[in-house]
Amino acid sequence: MLRRLWLVVALGLVLYLPSLPNHFVWDDEEQVVANEAVHSMSHIGELLSGSTFNSGGSTKLGGIYYKPLMSVSFAVVYSIFGPSPWAFHLLQIGLHMGSVILFYFIFCKLWKNEKIALFMACLFLVHPQNVETVVYISSLQDTLFMFFGMLGLTWIVMREKPIEWKDLLYAGMGVFWALLGKETGILFMVIIGMYLWLYQTKKDFWRWIMILAGILGIYLFFRVGLAHVGLYKNAFTPMATLPIITRLGNMSGIVWYYLVQFVWPSQLAISQHWVNNNPGIFEYLSLLGIVGGWLAILWWGVKNKVRNFVFFWLWFGLALAFHAQIFPLDLTVAERWFYLPMAGLVGAMGSMVRRSWRIERRWWGVMAMIIIIIALFVRSSIRIQNWRDGLTLYKHDSQIMSDSFDLQNNWGVELYRSGEMSGAREHFARSVELAPTWWTNWNNLGVIIEAEGDWDTALNYYRHAIDNGQYYLAYGNYARVLLKQNKWQEARS
Repeated sequence: MLRRLWLVVALGLVLYLPSLPNHFVWDDEEQVVANEAVHSMSHIGELLSGSTFNSGGSTKLGGIYYKPLMSVSFAVVYSIFGPSPWAFHLLQIGLHMGSVILFYFIFCKLWKNEKIALFMACLFLVHPQNVETVVYISSLQDTLFMFFGMLGLTWIVMREKPIEWKDLLYAGMGVFWALLGKETGILFMVIIGMYLWLYQTKKDFWRWIMILAGILGIYLFFRVGLAHVGLYKNAFTPMATLPIITRLGNMSGIVWYYLVQFVWPSQLAISQHWVNNNPGIFEYLSLLGIVGGWLAILWWGVKNKVRNFVFFWLWFGLALAFHAQIFPLDLTVAERWFYLPMAGLVGAMGSMVRRSWRIERRWWGVMAMIIIIIALFVRSSIRIQNWRDGLTLYKHDSQIMSDSFDLQNNWGVELYRSGEMSGAREHFARSVELAPTWWTNWNNLGVIIEAEGDWDTALNYYRHAIDNGQYYLAYGNYARVLLKQNKWQEARS
């Protein structure tokens, strides 16, 4: 089993090492580059007692999430290597490959077939939908929660003896660290619970429930008591503004998007905010069909006692539902959100292959597996190059998501930095048109207008940014223009 791990390691390094020269992009600037709190380990107190985003040139972190393990990891890397993107990329590559190795161990243990386990682990390793998770530095939260959650699960699965209290405690520690990496880590509480229910005794399951109560208590103490981060709703993004009944009408499209990109990953893009504001009967019937189909397949697995398939199919359904806008999220879909669901889907596929077909014993089966891995490897290599810098990423992805206000704004920022002011103005204006209640786009458009000498219009745009989101940069820009107009008292206020 260990000999084949060299293939996993080699494949992962060949695929992802070319991403080391990639630059900081997207939220990396707010979470790393301009975030003074992660520039030194002396700010450990702020990292444990705040959210994740730079909140205006200080070490106080703002936002609606609590991911201290990510912030501390940023600080460790920055303290040692400084603002060098390659070091952050290397950490994420290592975490992703570590998770894949843990998957391989679990697959081997449950399927008792190393060839299928190797193929499925490699499929997860090189799949293009996982590129965003691995090469986007601000997605460190995803590789962290997956790795530590998998550590906890692997500890339980690999036990050759009856589960003891200490085993459950070790698994609980992994889940706790996963929670500190990202809130999605809570799903590993359920995944490990499902494993104990299906494979171990009910006594082990109820002992796990007791341990979870303690883990959640400690986590809530850190999140609510120490950091004062509650369960807030982001009411700004298009999907987050929709009522639950309308979000339900969007869920079939969301599920379909993820599954299509899993099979044929040709339309990968960031900052996807598309919504259907008026779903019809077809969308709701489609959702019922998807849920009914998933339940029917689950019933087949239960009826035929295909325990491995049932476990991974439940994993897939749980993780996908969590990211299907039952709870409103800040995007409609994101490739990194399919990281955990894909793990369950790959496990379910491998369980079916192990049970029903012996393709690994036929030459054409082996060739088919090799061709699939090569095809996914090539597509991922292309996608990795899309991420090499901000201008390349935003320009490419805007061709797929032309109505993304976030992409239009970010493209404008890159053009502004390169001195293309007219192009920057065009994209900022387009972003404002798409999202008039945002604040960053108004501020950026104001910067362009100020540079053109139209100070009154610039003040108006900065005021929009302040009114929409109390944006700290807009306050500074607003005051600067007032000083240019010799309005000293107004600027001071």
